[in-house]
Amino acid sequence: MTVQEIKELIGAFSASEAVEMELKQSDIELALRKASAVSTDRQMANAPQAAVQETVVTQEAAIAVSEPAAAESVTAEAQTLTEVKAPLAGIFYRSASPDAAPYVMVGQEVKKGDTIGLIEAMKVMNEIPAPCDGVVHNILVENEAFVGYEDVLVEMEG
Repeated sequence: MTVQEIKELIGAFSASEAVEMELKQSDIELALRKASAVSTDRQMANAPQAAVQETVVTQEAAIAVSEPAAAESVTAEAQTLTEVKAPLAGIFYRSASPDAAPYVMVGQEVKKGDTIGLIEAMKVMNEIPAPCDGVVHNILVENEAFVGYEDVLVEMEG
């Protein structure tokens, strides 16, 4: 892995919502982590403004206070959804090729084990299966976006 590839990886990690990533490749071991500040008991939204320092990435949090009624509504909805999380860090692809149709669309019914996307890590494509039968409620990741370990990719009802 070249220095330029490492810099690109750190840049992609800094721009993502991922909070932790580890990479081990032959003689290179890279660990990236973001530390966020949470200083209030009200619901907050983090806006990353990352600064890279060696292999540790720190994150400042911008606080946005939401209305309590809206927060309750979102919390009740989130309890009925199944989150499909990234099993590893890498680049997420919604389809097998740029000209192919996406694996899943919002509102589409899927069966347990159906492929919902791919994650490319270290030049290897990894299929991401649906954990259960259900309907795709929300796709949270853009095509070709960097995702971190356990980032939520898709929300499903079911």
